Amino acid sequence: MYKYFSLLITSLALFACTSEPVQPSTAKLSGTIDGLNNKTLLLMSKTDVDTIKLDSVGHFTFEKEYSAPTYSKLLLGRSYIPLYLTNNTDLTLKTTKKDFGKSVEFKGEGAKENQLLIDRDKLTIELNYFPAIFKLSPEQFIAKSDSIKQLYIDLGEKYSKNENVDTTFLKLYNVDVKYEQLSYYTMYAPYHQYFTKEEAKLPEAANKEMEAAIVDRADYAKSENYIKFIGSMYERKFIEEFPEAKNANSNILPKIILWLDSKIKSHEVKNPIFFKTVESSITNVGEEDRDKIYAAYSKVNTDSFYQKKIDEKYNSFENLRKGKPAVQWSYPDINGKEHSLADFKGKYVYIDVWATWCGPCKAEIPELVKLVKDYKNKDIVFVSVSVDTNEAAWKKMLSEHNYDWTQLHAKEAWNSEIVKGNNIMGIPRFMMIDREGNIVDVNAPRPSSDKIRPMIDNLLKQK
Repeated sequence: MYKYFSLLITSLALFACTSEPVQPSTAKLSGTIDGLNNKTLLLMSKTDVDTIKLDSVGHFTFEKEYSAPTYSKLLLGRSYIPLYLTNNTDLTLKTTKKDFGKSVEFKGEGAKENQLLIDRDKLTIELNYFPAIFKLSPEQFIAKSDSIKQLYIDLGEKYSKNENVDTTFLKLYNVDVKYEQLSYYTMYAPYHQYFTKEEAKLPEAANKEMEAAIVDRADYAKSENYIKFIGSMYERKFIEEFPEAKNANSNILPKIILWLDSKIKSHEVKNPIFFKTVESSITNVGEEDRDKIYAAYSKVNTDSFYQKKIDEKYNSFENLRKGKPAVQWSYPDINGKEHSLADFKGKYVYIDVWATWCGPCKAEIPELVKLVKDYKNKDIVFVSVSVDTNEAAWKKMLSEHNYDWTQLHAKEAWNSEIVKGNNIMGIPRFMMIDREGNIVDVNAPRPSSDKIRPMIDNLLKQK
């Protein structure tokens, strides 16, 4: 069930009200990044992605009008600089390619707010408490999280003494600090068991604190940690009300979405929860479930930006519906012999896209072995396509096992046609192709699913 409400919001938007009208202006951002010449950066917020071009000496300028104060991230690959931009911002930054996202010097209007964001990230890195904190006993965990929270509060109070720091910004900062700790509370039991193989529960006082923090606040909704916490707590409440959902699969999602819509009044709160729930699921379900999830989401979502993103994902599967021609590919086996999907025409093809580094992928192999054995000499073939970037690791694993079905390697990995053409965002992914080379299901049941054998049996009955 954690997959349903697992949230990692990569950008936030601030909403603020002022007592006096403000003349329209623009946010101004400029800077220099030493060692990064003639390159392009992305400035990403909740609603926009802007491109920033650096000149031959690593300098750039950017100007934009925002409808509300906005959290953004200046992206360089996987590194980023968090930014808080308002129409009063007139900010310059200076850093280097090497220290991008680690050390930044700010000057101008908005410097203090943005320096606080950088200092908070630096403090998190220095504390280095994740994931080790979840290995602690409940009492030690509470004490450690309290001390971490206090350090963040102290950092914020240090900046609050500067009269030029935006008070709305500081308020949301403190909200985010509070709900970060509470979010870790919701994660403690499963993470502790994962790391220590032992069960543990937080004291009752912590549970009461979490219950008291379940508030429907639109003005908190731009806090990443608040949204994460609310999603996790309503996940718990849903399971309490519908215990059968604990081990349910994706077909329960439409019910979750509609139930959640009835529990939370603020669209600012529930829209991001809807979005992340559906975004992570819609690419990993079968066609029928995808249609139902999309319909349920579109019924309750009121955010046009989120809707556009989900529309794009949903529509990207249009050519992957049942009966459409399957994406064609050709990959070598361990001996270098090429095998194409077309080579298997005339039989059903059950395809496993996997990698040696993928734990869930390897967990399915014993069940796949059983399928291969039970359907030997039937009108179906089994093909595993590895997306390992380390070909040697793939060959080593095959040499250690005597797998009795076709094993291929897509050396382009995540850029391979089988991945891109089938909208594969995570593995393992299983697909079923019919005798004519057309799609049966690009999200077929896993070998461990109780649905896979009935599916194969029904297909084999068809003439």
